[in-house]
Amino acid sequence: MKNLFLLAAIWLMIGAIDAQTVRSKDSYGEKIAYIDGNTLRAKDSYGNKLFCIDGNTIRRTDSYGEKVFYIDGQTIRSKDSYGEKLYYIDGLTIRSKDSYGEKLYYLDGQTLRNKDSYGEKVYYFEGIPEKWVIICLIR
Repeated sequence: MKNLFLLAAIWLMIGAIDAQTVRSKDSYGEKIAYIDGNTLRAKDSYGNKLFCIDGNTIRRTDSYGEKVFYIDGQTIRSKDSYGEKLYYIDGLTIRSKDSYGEKLYYLDGQTLRNKDSYGEKVYYFEGIPEKWVIICLIR
């Protein structure tokens, strides 16, 4: 019985981590998006599907939608592996095109800021976001 309770608690925690809300600026900001597994929805769990990740490819609406981005390690490309370089994720910093590009965003824990750690707050995540979620939001 004790093992069953422990298993149920772990299962609920994993489910809570899997789904999260993205807000503007801080934890009291307006709801912008909702992350539900591999799908990014508008505002909440009932919102329209905006993006879906299918392996390394980010598509519009669902797994059959138009290709938008391709994640190639630390480099984000448009459409597929041969597409133009758009972003480069260097640790906590997001740069334009490659490792020498201009600093665009900085991930400060659960907050995404403009340029660096002193920049203006842009988004607040209820958990630690994955690369694809950040890329979909800053497009």
